[in-house]
Order: sequence, then C-alpha cells, then structure tokens
Amino acid sequence: MNDEYLRHRNGVAMLTKRLIQCKNPSASENEIFSWFMAGFLHDVGKEIIDRHHPGLLEKATPFTDEEWQIIRSHTVIGYEKLKESGIKEISDAASAALEHHERWDGTGYMGKKALDISLPGRVVAVADVYDALCHDRVYRKAWSKEAALDYVRQNSSILFDPAWVEVLITIEKNGG
Repeated sequence: MNDEYLRHRNGVAMLTKRLIQCKNPSASENEIFSWFMAGFLHDVGKEIIDRHHPGLLEKATPFTDEEWQIIRSHTVIGYEKLKESGIKEISDAASAALEHHERWDGTGYMGKKALDISLPGRVVAVADVYDALCHDRVYRKAWSKEAALDYVRQNSSILFDPAWVEVLITIEKNGG
C-alpha cells in the first residue's frame, strides 16, 4: 500500500473524530477514540487485498469486472478481520469497515439504506468520500474543498445521511 492510503486512513480518522466531537461535544475520550479507530480502520480490507493482488489498488486504468469484484470485497474482508480481533475498539470498528460504501438510497455494495446502515457506516461514509475527493488519486486530481463539499451536499439524502452532511457543513463553515 502506498503513502496515500496511510494519509487517507489518517484523514478519515481525523474527520470522523471531528464529526463526532461537533455532534456530541461531551463525548468521552474512549468514545472519541473508538470513532477515530473506525475511521482509521475502515479500509483495512484493502491492505489484505493488496497483499494478495499487489498493484491492483494503484492501478490508473479502469478496473475489469473481476477486479471490481475483488476491490468491493474489501468491506467484508475488513469486517471479518476486525470482528475477530478480540480488542473492543477494533471490533467496534467492524461495522464502519463493512458499511462505509452503503448509500442512503440503498444503492451501496449491500443495498442497505437509510437508518438500516449502522451509525459508524453512515458517519465514516461522509468522512471517507469527502477526504478522498479532497486529495489526489492515481486516476484523478484532487477536487477543491468547495467542490467536494458541494458534491457531498448535493448527495445528501441520496448517498449520505443528511444529518451527518449537515455536521460536515458546520465543520467546514467554521474553518475545518
């Protein structure tokens, strides 16, 4: 895995933490740490995929159907790995790993929708997409924060939980 994936994991973890702190200023340190870990570990399945399919995640050309199937499996692989950890803060992050590609309208990987998606899945989905859009990827340049926020805002109640989109907007209005 390249440095960008580590940067992304840290970025999603920090943004997840900020979302929780903004929504619940009285959250305990343990709760905030658990949320940070959910953001940090959301793509752990990709690390496992990278060991078995080196270079696939850095591929700059379009994925084949078979490659997409492998990439999409990172959610289940990550969920299973985190669930078996035996460490509370790590196993608590499993639902975020499994459901961060679920969409409010039900068009995600498993077809869960709205409040059927776990809270960690809904929160990390917002942090994941916003962070990804704001940084370069091998297949595209970074979007401006304004464009990324506009995308998230336009997809509120479509791709994202509208309550967490509002929290992100509040954070960005206050300078990030």
